[in-house]
Amino acid sequence: MKLIRYDKSVDALYIDLSDADVYDTHEIEPGVMVDYDRDGKIIGVEILDFMERLQEEPAQSEEVAA
Repeated sequence: MKLIRYDKSVDALYIDLSDADVYDTHEIEPGVMVDYDRDGKIIGVEILDFMERLQEEPAQSEEVAA
């Protein structure tokens, strides 16, 4: 099952990629967690402060001359 859920009360978005049980979770950056199954496959992603993140200014990219 693939499902996207948003919980407005806590401003959290969860992207569910599988019906498998969560075996492990890693925080890949503050407020962004990735869930893994027993085989190490990504089965879900949670983003906290989702709406706040959407409103932030995008990071400026720097161009590097070759």
